[in-house]
Amino acid sequence: MAEADKKQLQAMLENSDPVLLFASLRAAQEELGRRVDRRGVNQKLEEPVVVDLQRFAAS
Repeated sequence: MAEADKKQLQAMLENSDPVLLFASLRAAQEELGRRVDRRGVNQKLEEPVVVDLQRFAAS
């Protein structure tokens, strides 16, 4: 890691507020949970693809 990157990371760590960081992590987790809960709700069911095994084997 470059020295400039280390200094920038150290400055970020010194200025970060752990309570705000925790709150933002919680908000991200809640959003992820909402996305998982909605998963498949608006999904359109599609017909399965029929594979012609004879044609597949011949190729």
